[in-house]
Order: sequence, then structure tokens, then C-alpha cells
Amino acid sequence: MECPKCHKKMEIYCGFSSPSQLARMDKSAAAALVHGFKCWNCGKWLDAEVVPVMQLPEEAAKPQYNPEVRVQTFYVVERFFDSIATQRSRGASWYCVAKLMNQAGFKCQEKTLQKYFLLEQERRCRDEAQKT
Repeated sequence: MECPKCHKKMEIYCGFSSPSQLARMDKSAAAALVHGFKCWNCGKWLDAEVVPVMQLPEEAAKPQYNPEVRVQTFYVVERFFDSIATQRSRGASWYCVAKLMNQAGFKCQEKTLQKYFLLEQERRCRDEAQKT
């Protein structure tokens, strides 16, 4: 940081202030932390600005939601429903199925894939029950 008075480099100063003898007798005061910047050349003193603790902005706190990925996963499940059902009946985990879909170029996560698969399975079972 540059001194606004003489334009020399300022140094960071952290120290304790010494209370007066009268305050010590009363035991009402203690040493306080002094934090600021002091110019080595002219002695100019600047108090350090303390940034208050704040919550993160709402955008940074929430994970980014991408609706396009979810819609894409829904269409992937519709398109490859029979293949996914075959893999699951043979004992493949949702992680393995999602990994295979990602290797094939379809971006999807295992939880989203499982969710849409179960919804599609329920819809197909309902349609078959209505036909009979």
C-alpha cells in the first residue's frame, strides 16, 4: 500500500494498545488490538478496513441447475429404456449405467437417470394396464 502523503510504501502494523494506569486500577479496561498501516517515512497512520462477515450471494450458494441436462436425460431414458432395463436385470448398478451413457456421449447423472427410468417404467406399466 502506498502512503497518500509521501507516496512511500506503508507497512502493516498489528499491536496492542496499552491501557492507562487509572484504567488498570479499576480493572474495567484491557489492552485492545490495534490494526492498521503506518508509513515508515512520514509516520502517517491509516486504520485498516475490516470487512464484515457476510453470507455468500444466492447464486454462489445454490448449485447451478441446468434444465437442458434433465430434459436430455429424460429423452435418453425414453430412447434406451429396453437396454437400461436389460442391464439392470443383469445386475448392473445405476452408476455403471450412467457411466456407459456418458461414454456414449449422453451427459447424465445416476440419480437423474434412475428417477426418469422409474417414471418411464411407471408410465409404461400404466399404459399396459389400461390396454388390457
